Amino acid sequence: MEADEERAAEAQREKEAGNDAYRKQYLETAVDHYTRGAALDPRDISFLTNRAAAYLLMSKYRECVRDCDEAVERGRELRADNRLLARALSRKASALLKLAACAADYAPAIRALQQSLAEHYSDDTRDKLDQAESARKEIEERERLDQEAADHHRQRGNELFQRKNYQEATAHYTEAIEKNPNDPRVFSNRAQCHIYLGNLPKGLEDAEKCIELDPTFLKGYVRKANVQFLMEYYESALATYIEGLKCDPNSLVIIDGLRSIH
Repeated sequence: MEADEERAAEAQREKEAGNDAYRKQYLETAVDHYTRGAALDPRDISFLTNRAAAYLLMSKYRECVRDCDEAVERGRELRADNRLLARALSRKASALLKLAACAADYAPAIRALQQSLAEHYSDDTRDKLDQAESARKEIEERERLDQEAADHHRQRGNELFQRKNYQEATAHYTEAIEKNPNDPRVFSNRAQCHIYLGNLPKGLEDAEKCIELDPTFLKGYVRKANVQFLMEYYESALATYIEGLKCDPNSLVIIDGLRSIH
């Protein structure tokens, strides 16, 4: 019993030292104290939430999220006060909001804020949720407009391609890529324009990007092998055609390409 009391007292001293270091912005020191305290008293989840707060100020957002998740899991096992769980979830959301600003993905932060409110209502958490939902709507609207513009430029590029106006088609495909850099069709089409214009290195670059975006997109392999053949990289072209066969073993385009090399 005395040993348990001594560990609890030592853990409390670590918490107080950590809090003092945190207030003075000695964040690394605070983390060290909270870590030692958590080892001494694993039933006290405030060590985890406090360390998470320090990580948040240190811009170590993933570490903050990890500590908050552990605090919530352990807190539920121990039937901790809902306010502590809500604090952990709100702190997790703060870290996720920082990450969301870089990744443009607010869904994880919104989920954490909703969970925090379910545990314990807070005006501050409600405000954060409203801001996160507003930011997500803005991103969704911007993505919608960008997609519309990308589709317009891709279709215009296709029209110009059909007229064999490859220079202008390339310009429109480039505009489409700027609005949506994840459509393999546009890279495939621009690659073919580069081939017709004699710009083989750029054609190869676009064909490789097309395959990177969608390894099952057959035209990417056709474009890449065609460029490699024209650049007299015959062994590379052969390997690319063989890779393309994995997408469609019955593709006549691929089979004809293999025959042209042999």
